[in-house]
Amino acid sequence: MKHALLGLAAASAVLAGCATGDGVVIHNRYQAADYNYASMQYYNADKPSFVEVHNNPYSGADADDRIASLMRGHNAGRPILFTADRNYAGGDTKFVVVFNPPSSMTGYAACNLDGGQAGAGGDQGKVLMSYCVNGQDKSSLRASASSVENLLARGTHELLPEVFTKKQGSGNS
Repeated sequence: MKHALLGLAAASAVLAGCATGDGVVIHNRYQAADYNYASMQYYNADKPSFVEVHNNPYSGADADDRIASLMRGHNAGRPILFTADRNYAGGDTKFVVVFNPPSSMTGYAACNLDGGQAGAGGDQGKVLMSYCVNGQDKSSLRASASSVENLLARGTHELLPEVFTKKQGSGNS
């Protein structure tokens, strides 16, 4: 009986990941009442948009660039030119990616990180992603996957929906 329950639990976990075909599980989604897809596209599409990365699972001088490049081409609508180049950090909008975030961290907290508050080391299997405007969380999600590439691709697509419908979770991500 115990083995049957363990097998059923394992099968359920596999099916949950396979349901999307990419092994990504979206655990929680949040969207502010004033999130506006058209405004997001106006301010970010076809322009360099800053990606702030915390607890990067990759190492090296170009580690943050690698994360930004994995996000490119995965948003709905006109492409956003995600970049880790800090020259684009001064604008009103940014995208924050926190690997292995503390369970208590919200999208709002991610938007306002100072670098030392992100939590412990980089677990490439868990991420909190936030789209921030003037330090406010406009859209955020928590997700997990075994592949960083799939996690960022699907996470980017789900973070910036054209039409938002809460599918999982509630409140702050």
